[in-house]
Amino acid sequence: FFFCASIQIFRGLNSYKNVTIGDSKATEAIEVKCSETGNYGINVGGLIGSLNRASATMINCHVYNVSVSSSGDKTHVGGAFGHARTNSLVTITDSSIETSDTIKASLTGKGYVGGFFGYAPNTKDGIENFNINRSGIKGYTITGNYVGAIVGEGSTKNSNTYKIVSNDFYVVDCNLEGVSYAGGLVGYLRTPLYGYNILMENVVVDCDNDTNKGYAIGNNESIVKLVGFSRQEVLGEGESSYMVQEMIGGGSSNATNYGTGGYVIFADYLGTASYTESNGTKTPGANSSAVFSNMTSNTDVTPAAPYVTTSPKLNIANKNSVMQFLLSDGASPLTSAAVGHSYI
Repeated sequence: FFFCASIQIFRGLNSYKNVTIGDSKATEAIEVKCSETGNYGINVGGLIGSLNRASATMINCHVYNVSVSSSGDKTHVGGAFGHARTNSLVTITDSSIETSDTIKASLTGKGYVGGFFGYAPNTKDGIENFNINRSGIKGYTITGNYVGAIVGEGSTKNSNTYKIVSNDFYVVDCNLEGVSYAGGLVGYLRTPLYGYNILMENVVVDCDNDTNKGYAIGNNESIVKLVGFSRQEVLGEGESSYMVQEMIGGGSSNATNYGTGGYVIFADYLGTASYTESNGTKTPGANSSAVFSNMTSNTDVTPAAPYVTTSPKLNIANKNSVMQFLLSDGASPLTSAAVGHSYI
């Protein structure tokens, strides 16, 4: 069955907590569908179509097996929010957009389409900040003109002040199919993207414009700073890797175009961008050398031992009411054995 979720929120602070849309055990997808055609059509999201002069906080909210689509030529489609503008501040925590292997729900539009957010304009009245923590998307096909697993186009009203922050974020078993731009995280980036502990697993990024596709960003006009980025895939016997895109789209000369002072530090001891797994054996990905982190004297981190994870962790101090932790190799073997390891 389907319904048109083009709810528009105007002014105020809106909080969504412990909301579940759809069913993780469903046998068919719910369709959130707007069929109005024309140049613009209707913006649509799994939760909210548009935010205008309104901020939103989304905590422990989950969208299961919900297909979201809009037919307008320039519509904005998102797994959670379609569109935001005019001083909106959006924070997403402990939330997910997921579909099963059998249902294979999708996010589809002709304009800007994102796993969580479709589009935020880069005008003076655009979105302020977009923060997404301990969240992710799994199993979806995302199709549009500009596509990304976080947002189709990431823009803010002042790229020198505002930013997108993504921490402990996963993209698993997804296909991203763009017409003009496709990025594993953001299709077209016009504002800084910061984040850590990001997993890309079994993800296909493709674009009709073959140049403008990247495993992180389809096209970058800003700064990217990511720590603990891991791209992984599991291959059957005889299968070839499909995770071979550059980190940043725009051609081979832009493969590590992270912006002035930008960087990506990969989460593996081999110093490579990815690995493949076949019959239980893990080896560096075929394109690893081409997408190695662009560390230069202009960056504010060093490339030594670039292995980052948020588990296990060991509490070591409480300074000014803020807990201090040791992570990864700094945590004791006993702690590692007790809590184990995980991707995210």
